[in-house]
Amino acid sequence: MLHSHKLKSILSAIAMLAVVSTLRADDTPKPTASEKPKDEYGLAVGKKMPFHVADFLNGRYREGCPSVMVSNGKSRGIIVWTRADVATVKRLATSLDANGVDGEKLRGFVVAYDVASSDLTEHKEAWSGLKHVIVGKGRGAAKDQYEKRGVEAKVQTLVFFLDRKDILAMRSFGAEELTDAKLAEIAADTAKFAAGEAVRKE
Repeated sequence: MLHSHKLKSILSAIAMLAVVSTLRADDTPKPTASEKPKDEYGLAVGKKMPFHVADFLNGRYREGCPSVMVSNGKSRGIIVWTRADVATVKRLATSLDANGVDGEKLRGFVVAYDVASSDLTEHKEAWSGLKHVIVGKGRGAAKDQYEKRGVEAKVQTLVFFLDRKDILAMRSFGAEELTDAKLAEIAADTAKFAAGEAVRKE
């Protein structure tokens, strides 16, 4: 009888420990489905593309967020941010349009910051001639998108390669760095990316 009593006491103690352990585990705060890590979005490989709105100069939509549009289309995308002149915007858009961007599997956007709306609208024929790439004027100043997110002031153009909202690769160029040779490299990477191939991350 004594042995049976000790066994019951031991089993009771084990059960109590299990209950205490469960209560402690339940006390640990758990993130809700709506909570997101603070550093989930950013302008870097491995991050998600931040929300940004552009007023489009061509295509069927008047405005929108390019990264959301890529994500909603469940596709890959190339988004270019530039604060260079209109001539550079045209070079970038034309190159992407000719090298793999099809508007479905690979969507392409060129968003111009700090460029006068009148300068952009003067080139309506150039934008309407694009088959798949959408050109838009970014809302707000470039510094609010660039410097506030850690981009150096000397950087004029950023090229992001996305899978939905995830940045898989990116390129950055200063004022004098976007040469014809670099533009050809972007075109080659665009074609590879359109084919589902991996491209150099940075």
